[in-house]
Amino acid sequence: MRLITLNTWGGRLGHKLIPFLTKQADTTDIMCLQEVLDVPESETKKKEWKDIESAVDRHAGIENQRTLDLYWRIHTALPAFNSNLSVAYSSGNERLATFVKRSLTIEKCTYRNLAVVKNQVYGVPFKLGSPFQYSRIKANGTAYNICNIHGLWQPVGKGDTPERRKQSESWIRESSKLDGKTILCGDFNLSPDTESIALLEKEGFVNLVKEYGIKTTRNELYASKKGKFADYIFVSKDIEVSDFEVIEETVSDHLPLCIDFS
Repeated sequence: MRLITLNTWGGRLGHKLIPFLTKQADTTDIMCLQEVLDVPESETKKKEWKDIESAVDRHAGIENQRTLDLYWRIHTALPAFNSNLSVAYSSGNERLATFVKRSLTIEKCTYRNLAVVKNQVYGVPFKLGSPFQYSRIKANGTAYNICNIHGLWQPVGKGDTPERRKQSESWIRESSKLDGKTILCGDFNLSPDTESIALLEKEGFVNLVKEYGIKTTRNELYASKKGKFADYIFVSKDIEVSDFEVIEETVSDHLPLCIDFS
């Protein structure tokens, strides 16, 4: 099977993102996406929302605005997929979305917000969660646990913090409940040299970004120069990986990660 994970950046490059996902659909079985928006029109008229959008846009450092109906646009573009959308995990209405080809069986899909932190973005109060979306998928008689993750964003960069170490412990605790082959993927918001990443490796998960010598998971649109990594795919040792790559296409300020596995 083939899986792609990508932080969509709220669809700021929706005109490139949607065609990219459409192109990948024929050869991809699972897509794990982060920062997917599904904002009701009534919400956009509130002053609080306008303040948040203005702060988020300033933080992004790019003129392209977010695509507020991004989930609907992706869902429409991928008719061969079933999809599960999480509740919003941030003040900016960001959500996780997992798309699974209709030929596969989804036995279960659950969602947990493992933590909530309060920050400020350009003086605007902003809450962020640590979302964990779990899908149990069956293919050819084999069960796979697909965990779609968006790690805590904190203004200190991608280094260790007490909250992030606890978050890794939560990922390990949640994944230990699962029976079968397991994949953890998404935007972890962590540097590769952190203890938070090492905890997952010590637990026995294979860090494919490290295993394949990946140089970066970001591109030229990433405003900060503090780090070249944020996105990862970790697999349990019983997952057979036939290929892993970072796709060099600018459809977000993150690069898509892709794994072929069984």
